[in-house]
Amino acid sequence: MKNVPDWEVGTLWGSKVYKTIPDNALPNVSLQEFYAHRSLTDMREFTKPNRDTGLEDNIINALE
Repeated sequence: MKNVPDWEVGTLWGSKVYKTIPDNALPNVSLQEFYAHRSLTDMREFTKPNRDTGLEDNIINALE
């Protein structure tokens, strides 16, 4: 499309196509959409982090 006169990326005949919110705003997306191209493990790690991290040290210190 670089050879088309007056072509501007992201527009259709001069009207914005992709972003219909103000330039300084971020779109609200679901968690599934945000992680669409990541593994399910990454999404689960974000939503349900491993809460067992560091428990071993706490248990050892409590026993001393």
